[in-house]
Amino acid sequence: MADHQRPIQSRVHGRGKRVATRNTGQGGALSATVEIRDLHVGYADTGEVLAGLDLTFDAGSYTLVAGPTGSGKSTLVLAVIGVLDAGTDAEWSGQCLIDGRDIADVSAAERASLVAAVWQSPQVQLFRDTVLDEVRAGLDYRCLPAHEVDRRAREALQLVGLAHLDETHDPARLSGGEQQRLALAAALVLDEASSALDADAVQAFGQALDQARVERGVTVIAVDHRLAAHRQRADRCLVLDQGQVVLDGTVPQVLVDQ
Repeated sequence: MADHQRPIQSRVHGRGKRVATRNTGQGGALSATVEIRDLHVGYADTGEVLAGLDLTFDAGSYTLVAGPTGSGKSTLVLAVIGVLDAGTDAEWSGQCLIDGRDIADVSAAERASLVAAVWQSPQVQLFRDTVLDEVRAGLDYRCLPAHEVDRRAREALQLVGLAHLDETHDPARLSGGEQQRLALAAALVLDEASSALDADAVQAFGQALDQARVERGVTVIAVDHRLAAHRQRADRCLVLDQGQVVLDGTVPQVLVDQ
């Protein structure tokens, strides 16, 4: 595949960091290998943020990406979900491959079935009037039969522990923890997705993610500065600094090395 080098037009301004999970479709196994090859990303105001990054995230793995502000964590997530072209003032080169497919060569519609993201502040990505419609949204654009869309949406709600909710309930009136799990259901990609939640909500979100991993086998890339919060779940921890990987090991190993 050809290497990509593209100027991008307007900078994305998000709240906090991201947690990203890999997603290869609806129903069945979703795990896939994610490869980053010689990724360089730079912004006019900050210079190079990622400096020739080479990484592989194994199918079905859970990787925590940590590091100081400005280390390139959020930019890495934007690259993985294939939206660097959609809204940043960066210039970049390199590749992000999902099971060998360059995400930059995939249409927006197909990309939505391959990878998704749950952001730190879920309310910024919830836009439908009802709980069921929020989960249906991505499937609606794929022109699937209505009964199939409803079945998959309800299955996702069950998976994240929200099947008890009134399907006509307004997502804006849910608690922060429920909104986070609703966003996970709609994504089924994760910027410190749990950072705005209290301890009980964090636990519920983690349990929903555990269930998704068991039943769907999703590949998870979690971006968070709190390493200990992922100690029981993450298989691997990467620490970025100045656009490079400076530590790579298990969470306990990285906690000791830091």
